[in-house]
Amino acid sequence: MTIRTTLLLLTGVLALALIVAVGGQLVAQANARFEAQRLYAHDALRGKLTLLASRLGEERGRAFVMLRSASTSEEFVGRWRAARAEVDRAFEAALAESGQRQGLLSRPEAIRATLAAAADVLHALREDVDEARGAGDEPRRRRLSNRWFDTVTDVIASIGSLRLSLLQDAPLQDTALATESRLRRALGLMGEHMGRIRARLAAADGAASAAESRALDEVVRDLGAATLALDLTDERQISGLRPGVADATIAVRKEFDGVFKPAALALLNALRAGDRRPVTGESWFEAATRSIAVVDDAQRTLLRSSEGRLRDLEAAGQRLMTMWAGLLIAGLLASAGVMLIVRRRVIEPIEELSAAMLRLAENDLDVKLPRPKRRDEIGAMQTAFRTFKANAMQRQRLQRERDTLNESLARAYAQLRRDLEAAAAIQVALLPPNGRLGPLRHVGLFRPSSVVAGDSYNVIRRPNGAVAFFQIDVAGHGAPAALVSVASQNALAQAALGRHGDASLAVLAKGINSDWPDELPYFTMVFGEVDPVNGEGRLVQAGHPAPLIVSRDGSRRTVGEGGLPVGMISEADYDEATFRLEEGERLILYSDGLTEAEDAQGRPFDEQLPALIRRHANADAEQLLEAIDEEVRRWRGSDDLDDDLTVLVIERTTDREVA
Repeated sequence: MTIRTTLLLLTGVLALALIVAVGGQLVAQANARFEAQRLYAHDALRGKLTLLASRLGEERGRAFVMLRSASTSEEFVGRWRAARAEVDRAFEAALAESGQRQGLLSRPEAIRATLAAAADVLHALREDVDEARGAGDEPRRRRLSNRWFDTVTDVIASIGSLRLSLLQDAPLQDTALATESRLRRALGLMGEHMGRIRARLAAADGAASAAESRALDEVVRDLGAATLALDLTDERQISGLRPGVADATIAVRKEFDGVFKPAALALLNALRAGDRRPVTGESWFEAATRSIAVVDDAQRTLLRSSEGRLRDLEAAGQRLMTMWAGLLIAGLLASAGVMLIVRRRVIEPIEELSAAMLRLAENDLDVKLPRPKRRDEIGAMQTAFRTFKANAMQRQRLQRERDTLNESLARAYAQLRRDLEAAAAIQVALLPPNGRLGPLRHVGLFRPSSVVAGDSYNVIRRPNGAVAFFQIDVAGHGAPAALVSVASQNALAQAALGRHGDASLAVLAKGINSDWPDELPYFTMVFGEVDPVNGEGRLVQAGHPAPLIVSRDGSRRTVGEGGLPVGMISEADYDEATFRLEEGERLILYSDGLTEAEDAQGRPFDEQLPALIRRHANADAEQLLEAIDEEVRRWRGSDDLDDDLTVLVIERTTDREVA
């Protein structure tokens, strides 16, 4: 390599290294600033959604109490109207926020569509509430009150899911921000369960009825859930946070433990004992609202703190970006100056010597060689050809090494592919074949998004004659999720076969959850059993989509009320839901890979599923699954999936069909 090339290369490399280093820092700071803006946009929208959920909770409770009560005060009605207006404003604020920052949000159109759909559901239900308030049909009002409460609760849950998806789209790396985010989630759960308690206790009449007893049982569960959420805000969580945040969180604990919970327990015990209410429904509602306001104040304090931290991150990124931009300009000017000096003082003299050497190499003996002034320069010119040849040989050797390495990599990839395909075959072999257990037929659809899947299911006949079933969905994709899927399938199968008598499925699920290793990813599941003789069944839902029971006429109903995924919170409790599978009815279990399959516009498949099931209500279970598979492929526009898709259909046939 000549001195000319060396100097040019060295100077160029140094200049390029300077530009790359400084430019890389500039790009990194620009990305950091953009990321801070994106985090701020997601956090701001989550704050709007938190406020919306709180406002919905108050409107839900006040409307529920009015529908349940024979009469309510004008003041209470006025506050209900004010709460309704607050909900509308909160919807508008959330939609405006998503539109204003859509360039920074991951899925702005999906977010706006979800909010718009929730608003449409709410407005349609409000019309029924307004109509029922003017009517004197008390049974109708009570039926509507339950539908109102459950539907608005579902809307609040969908908003909570939207908040969680926003957090997943823009995870917080800063420790303090992540801690504040966890506190906000805990306070949001706590506020929602307190809101349910507020409404149910305010509307309770103390009647000795099954419905009233179930409502009070729900209060107990909500009180336990609120207490569990409060435990997530202990001193270890708030240590190191800003004083205002810590004070607000402590105020929530004091309000809940010292005011809300004792009052709720006192009222609950009085209602269960059939005693006279210590306070009126409206008085209790307003007192509970004041306690929930403390939670809302803490949420606002956390939002302000997070906003301040994110603004600080953005400002720091802007400052660093300005500094690195200045350094880049200075580096460019310095590089240009160095290049100019090197060319005039070093390169041009060497070029003259190089030209003379080339003429001599062409046998131009008339050339007058300049007198060498530097021995190293002359030596470099003399060894030029040897250097070129050595470089060519080195390039050839490197190419052979690269070819050998590429062949080795290709063989390794082929072996890995064969191993994965073998694992996939084993995974499919673990699934139960379509078949019949007495009057119960079971048919499954299994489509991995990769070679192997994190989804699985099974149908097992227990020694007592009952048919146990489960479906699981491990977080993640590919081989890691598949390995965990096999482990979880084995655990559930052993639990189903080893369970004694009518032991509670909820207790069984809690035991599996508490024993699940922390280092393994969590998974969602539906775990249940059904009596093939009378169709009586029960199940536990752990973060999995709610199963559907579909009749021959196409009508459907859901079973289960959610629950946390297994392995997410070791202390989580689970509820056991009961159902009855009539002759001709189907129990359909499916993973979120079905409902969340998106088309080219990013729209999920969940809105298409009810109509699809209704159209094929009288078709064979196999035909139904074929229709689901074909419709998902058509909806996706390809055979590829972003997530594993699993559907299990359990059908109770008639005696004639069994014969």
